Amino acid sequence: MSSTLRVLALAMWVVARAACIAHAQDGAPTEVSLDELYEMVDASPRIVAAQTLADADLGDVTTAGTPENPVLSYDLWGLIWGQQTNGGSQQQIGIGQMFPWPGQLDARVRAAMAQHDADRALVDLARAMMRLEVRRAFVALLAAQERVTLLETQETALAEVAGIVRGRAESGVGRRWDIVRMEAELASVRAGRDAADADATVAAGRLATLLGRPGWTPRARGTWSDLPSLVLRGGDDVPEDHPAVEAARRATEAAEAAARREHALAIPAFQLRIGTLVSTWPEGGYLYGGFAMPLPFIDQNQGAIDRAEREAEAAREREDAIRSELGAALRSTRRALDQRRQALADFDTGVLAQVPQITEMAQLAYRGGEIGAFELLDAVRSTRALVLERVDREAELHDAEVDWLEAAIGTIEP
Repeated sequence: MSSTLRVLALAMWVVARAACIAHAQDGAPTEVSLDELYEMVDASPRIVAAQTLADADLGDVTTAGTPENPVLSYDLWGLIWGQQTNGGSQQQIGIGQMFPWPGQLDARVRAAMAQHDADRALVDLARAMMRLEVRRAFVALLAAQERVTLLETQETALAEVAGIVRGRAESGVGRRWDIVRMEAELASVRAGRDAADADATVAAGRLATLLGRPGWTPRARGTWSDLPSLVLRGGDDVPEDHPAVEAARRATEAAEAAARREHALAIPAFQLRIGTLVSTWPEGGYLYGGFAMPLPFIDQNQGAIDRAEREAEAAREREDAIRSELGAALRSTRRALDQRRQALADFDTGVLAQVPQITEMAQLAYRGGEIGAFELLDAVRSTRALVLERVDREAELHDAEVDWLEAAIGTIEP
């Protein structure tokens, strides 16, 4: 390929990519709240596909309630050897229909509907879990944006301090070395801000991936305090409307319905036939009817029954296990959440409240010659580390909320 063709191909790819991104971002807000992201979950490709697959079960419901097709038969008899004993030839035309015994079709339909309900419960669980993932990504995006804002503020404050150090050095009181150290610290803060920008891009990309919106890089609207509050409705007990519990219960009901269906099908369906037989030489015709049914002497559907009963028992055990696991997780994550809340409150009152005084006192002491540039730089670094630690602690608190939500889903006031 010539260089001209390469350039042309590259240009076409760039244009196509830009068009794709523009199309993906069309109608997508550049700044979103958590509630708006929740509204997008239902339209995400993953949930739409899961919902469509669950609705495909309706075909099984239709099949379960539909009897078998009638069977049309045609038979012809003619002499091929020996002496003719019953005329010239015979033709038989008949139609037969399989009929299930009373209750068998109902059992099949109930089992198919129970499976459909179980699959829809799985869609609800997938939707709830995606909301958790969205909330976790939103928290990460908020934290990254908060770090960027704080580092920008720190950069401005550090630039003012650097101006003080530069002024003292120019007046002969300070050292050139102090200016170099301050400039290096400013570069470090800028690098930290760039890293926080990259973290925000990663978190925004995670949201775009979850919601199936390629090329979308949203910003989180609001602050930590704007996150929806969490309110328990049922204490520390696992609620019955928990999506995981509901999905497990529906799976148990589907397995039990399947077992009842297999029991109902233990007696084979029977067939009724009706038809006519026509013979030649001499000519004549007959009308006949018949009944046929497999005799359940050997196979009484015991294999399918045994399997269905064991699957039902496994589903009940799985439901009990999910309830137990969620109960343990609910209590442990609630304790961890309370501890993190208390730790953050203690940090705010015992540590963060002193940050403004540390910065102000350090600058006054430096101007007065009580401390050197190294001590001033150490104070600046300490305050920056403390405010960034506060962001990390807040993010950890909200991550703990998501962990608790995962165990307490269904107990939260929307």
